[in-house]
Amino acid sequence: MRKAELVDNIARRTGITRIEVATVIDSFIAEIREAIANGNEVELRGLGTFTLREKKARIGKNPRTGETIHVPEKKVPAFRISLDWKKSLSKNTK
Repeated sequence: MRKAELVDNIARRTGITRIEVATVIDSFIAEIREAIANGNEVELRGLGTFTLREKKARIGKNPRTGETIHVPEKKVPAFRISLDWKKSLSKNTK
């Protein structure tokens, strides 16, 4: 599902205009990005937790040339699904 489809579905369910829904979604994403950039976790019960993880520096390999390269440490956003959601997904696949 793409953002436009999500906006359409939420607008249809709630009766709110597509523009208002898109604004709320954009604001929601911006708030999560800002919180993560500031080193905070964002926990949404029933959905999961957004965090910032640190990846250590490592030696990598260029797949095209085989040359070894140094990959510096970096911070990456991560999402951990909630236990409730994980359980509901496993029930639906059996």
